[in-house]
Amino acid sequence: MSVVKTLNFYDLNTFKLQIASDLHLEMYHNPEVLQKRLSKMLTPSADFLALLGDIGDPLLSSYELFLKTISPKFQHIFVVAGNHEYYRNSTIYNIPKTFESTNDHLEQICSNIQTKNVTFLNQNIIDIVTKTKKIRVLGTTLWSEIPTSVESTVQKRMNDYRKIYVSETETITPHFVQGLFQENVKWIQKQIVTANKNGGKSKSKSQSKNKNKNKNKNKNRKKKNQKIQKKFNKKKTNKYKINQMNNKQTEKQVKIKNENEKGGGKKLGGVVVADETEETDTEDTENTPDTYELEKNEEIKKQNDDEKTSVVVLTHHAPSFKGTVSPKMKGLPISHAYASNLESLFCRPKNILKRFGKNTNIKIWASGHTHHNYQKKIYGTKILSNSKGYPWQTTGFDPRFLVKF
Repeated sequence: MSVVKTLNFYDLNTFKLQIASDLHLEMYHNPEVLQKRLSKMLTPSADFLALLGDIGDPLLSSYELFLKTISPKFQHIFVVAGNHEYYRNSTIYNIPKTFESTNDHLEQICSNIQTKNVTFLNQNIIDIVTKTKKIRVLGTTLWSEIPTSVESTVQKRMNDYRKIYVSETETITPHFVQGLFQENVKWIQKQIVTANKNGGKSKSKSQSKNKNKNKNKNKNRKKKNQKIQKKFNKKKTNKYKINQMNNKQTEKQVKIKNENEKGGGKKLGGVVVADETEETDTEDTENTPDTYELEKNEEIKKQNDDEKTSVVVLTHHAPSFKGTVSPKMKGLPISHAYASNLESLFCRPKNILKRFGKNTNIKIWASGHTHHNYQKKIYGTKILSNSKGYPWQTTGFDPRFLVKF
């Protein structure tokens, strides 16, 4: 069962999330070099930090040291495991490291950080409540969909199938990875549906108070709408009476005109005129119902805003093939080890919503793994990454990269 943690930050107006992945701390074997690198690896630029996998080896001291170094600089840090976190490297240590034991170790490391602001996201949920918004953060490695036609190629090319163990002697298979992927996708689907239905299951005390306030506001707005409607109906009745009076006056004028043509009617200074009538207020009230409708629409919009939660998805593997993998591997079988097509889960703008018949509220989907940085919007969801890569690579990594909304 997914763990839901609620973090209240009522003083924040804007949600700012710094993103980094693929730091590969396990590649720095010299402690002095590593210490220098740690201080320059990231420059804090946001309230929250997402570390999206391949940060290092959790069984090496560098992993925990890095988290201890940066944790005081952020309100909260989200940690997602990459494929490299699970690697068993016999040249570094000689213990039976497995897939499950790695998850347990990552959970323990994050829980033991003294600042208590680091969370390992392994199908876990963080609800962040700010002054103006509620954001649901979903985190999981994801893995990728491996079609049967490319299984053998992927298995030969990727070290995952030689270095990740499910038991002391057995390594993972494409079938195992496919199972992980399907499980993670189902989990994400379930969470975004929940977020869209009721704004997420967890609610803070403050939110409950706000809910009561909103109920009172809605009652007041309803009373106001009723008054407007009553006033509109009254004006409509008055207008009907005015029209009746005008019709009678018109009939009288026609009668006088007919009498005048026959030589009758009242004469004033030799000119035949009709009897004078009092000037009547004929103010146009046609716009009044629009005001009522506007009030009603605002109430509905407010209710919809209350019911929806903005969703941020954090994974290691990419959710789309569009611009997420290196151009060198575009269309190749190996690309399936890095990305999958999950665009059906993306948020849909109103102009194309009818064509798809469904919608989600995923505003941001951040990932890593590909060592190819990107930032683009597909439909209504912004997908992006900020991978550092191996020490010898140049990926365009930005130590201050952040996203906000």
